[in-house]
Amino acid sequence: MFFRKQGNTKRLGSRRAFVEALEDRCLLATVDIAAVADTTLYEDLAGAISNGAGDHFFAGRTRQGEIRRGLVRFDIASAVPQNATINSVSLQLHVSRSRPGSDTVSLHCVLAAWGEGNSNAPGAEGSGTAAAEGDATWLDRMFGAGKWDQAGGDFAAPTSAGTSVGSIGDYTWSSPQMVNDVQGWLDTSSMNFGWILKGNEGSNSSAVRIDSRENATIPVRPVLTVVFTPDNEAPTDISLSSSSISEVADVTQPVTVGTLSAVDPDTNDSHTFALTSGPGSANNAVFQIVGDELQLLAGTSLDHETESTLSVRISATDAVGLSVVKNLFIAVDDANEPPVLETPLADRVVVGGTDIAFALPPGTFSDPDAGDTLTVSAELANGSPLPNWLTFDTSSKTFSGQPADEDAAIYDVTVTATDSGQPGLDSSDTMRIIVSKSTAPWQSPVNRLDVNIDGFVVPIDVLVLINELNAPLHSDDRRALVGLPTAGVGFFDVNGDGFATALDALQIINFLNENAPESESVIVVQYGSDIERQLAIDERRARETSAAEQSSDPKHFMDATPTKPSEARRTQRTYNDVSLDEVLDELF
Repeated sequence: MFFRKQGNTKRLGSRRAFVEALEDRCLLATVDIAAVADTTLYEDLAGAISNGAGDHFFAGRTRQGEIRRGLVRFDIASAVPQNATINSVSLQLHVSRSRPGSDTVSLHCVLAAWGEGNSNAPGAEGSGTAAAEGDATWLDRMFGAGKWDQAGGDFAAPTSAGTSVGSIGDYTWSSPQMVNDVQGWLDTSSMNFGWILKGNEGSNSSAVRIDSRENATIPVRPVLTVVFTPDNEAPTDISLSSSSISEVADVTQPVTVGTLSAVDPDTNDSHTFALTSGPGSANNAVFQIVGDELQLLAGTSLDHETESTLSVRISATDAVGLSVVKNLFIAVDDANEPPVLETPLADRVVVGGTDIAFALPPGTFSDPDAGDTLTVSAELANGSPLPNWLTFDTSSKTFSGQPADEDAAIYDVTVTATDSGQPGLDSSDTMRIIVSKSTAPWQSPVNRLDVNIDGFVVPIDVLVLINELNAPLHSDDRRALVGLPTAGVGFFDVNGDGFATALDALQIINFLNENAPESESVIVVQYGSDIERQLAIDERRARETSAAEQSSDPKHFMDATPTKPSEARRTQRTYNDVSLDEVLDELF
C-alpha cells in the first residue's frame, strides 16, 4: 500500500491510511493499496488448473480458444478509515504480453469468496499448472473446499469499468461504478471479493498477460489508488498517566511526570501535544513536552508547603488539525523534610552539690511538614548515655539532676529532634554543661589553667584574664568572683582563692615558661584524654608545692607578684598569635 499527496507518491510499509492534504478545510487523502490476492481462472472441464503464486494472471481467449479470466482483490478496510467517503478510484495494471490490436478488458464485481493457493505455473504461465489446496479454479472458489455457482466464477453482469488494452505497458481502470464498489467494500468489508477481469472472449488469440502481486519487479504489481475524505472528529479529552510528582529541589535534568494521551472518536488517529497559554496555565513555564511526555524542566524546585498543586494547560491536535484543550492539575507530594533548629541551645554552668533543672525553650525545634510530631532525645555528643546525675524527660523536654563535686567536668550534650515522617528525619544541636566544684566554682573543672575551656593552655588564657582585670576593679585590685561564671566567658580563679587577680595570670605564665621549648616562647598543651590531663595536673601540683617552699626567695616572689598592678588596666586586647613576651609586657 502507498500513501501520497496528489502528484507525489511514496511507499509505506503499513496498511493504515494517513491524511496527506488539507484543501479548503476539506481533507482529501490519497492511498495506494497493493493487491492481497490475484490469480487466473483457466477454462478447464476438470477444474484442476491454477496459478495462485505465479508472476502473472491472464484475461481473454488463447489461440486454442480457451478462456482466461483474472481475479484481483484489495483490502480496503485496512487502508481507508471507517466512515470515510470515497471520492475516486483507479486501478493500475501492467500488461507484459499481448496480441496485435487492442481489446477491451472489463472489471466486474466478484460475488463470492475465492482463494489463492501455492500453485506456480512454469514458463510464460499461459497454461497454468496443477491446482494447489485453496486455489481458485474454473470450477472451484477454493480448490477442494468450495465450488462456484457458475463455472468460470460468480460475478456481477454489469461492468464496473473497462479500458482498451493493446501493446505492452501500463493501463488504468477508473469509473464512478468503481467508486461505488470500493465504497461498498469499505462499508461492508465482508462483501469485498474483488474484481474479475474479462477480456475479449469472443475471439481467439485475444488473451493478455498481466503482472501479478508476486512479480519480482515491484513497480509492475497491481495498485489500487483511492482518494477519500475521512470522517474525522476532533479529540474530546486529554489524560496524563500520573497526576502527582514528589517535591524536589533544583533538579539537574528534566523529570518525566507522565505520559499524555488523547481520547479521540477516530480510531488510530495521531496527536500532537503542546503547552498552551490561557486560563489554567499558571505553571506552564516549568514544564516541557517531549513527544507525548510531560517533563519538569531542569533547575526547577517544587515545595509542597509553598505550592501543593500545579496547573498546566495542554492542547492535543489530531492529524487533520482539530484539537482539544484541557487544564491538567498535578499534585506536589509532600516529601518528608528534617526538623529545623530554631533556637540554638545555650551552654550552662552548674556547681557540684546544687540542683540543675531547665527545659528546652518552646520552639527550639520546628518541622516544615504540617502534621509531623517531634520526639526529642538527649545523649552525650560522643553517643554515650547522659551521666548518672543528669536525666532528660522527653515529654516535658526538661533536664534535671544534681552533680557532686567529683562529677566536676565538661559535658557536651547533644539534643536531637526526630520527626514522625517516613522515613524519620532528625536535627540536633549540642550544648555544653560545665560542672565546677563547690569549693572553687570559678575554677575550670578540667584544667584550672585553661581559663576559656578550649582544651588548650596558651597565652590566650592569660589575655582572657587580662581583659577581665582591665575592667573596673575594687580598691584592693582584686575582683571578687561571686555567683557562677558564664559558659564561654572565663573561669578566672586559677589559684582557687575566690578572686580574679594578676596572680591567676602569673600561674599560667609560669606554667608556659616552664614548659615552653627553648626555641619557642609559647607552648600549647592540649589535654586529649583524662589520663593525660591528670598526669599534667599532678606534675603541675608538684611544681607548685616546690615553688611554695621557696617563697622566701626574692626572685620567686618577683615571679609571683606584679610590680606594676596599676598598669594592668590598660586597653583590652584580642589574642592573635601573641607571643609570651607581649603578654608579659602588657601585664607588667
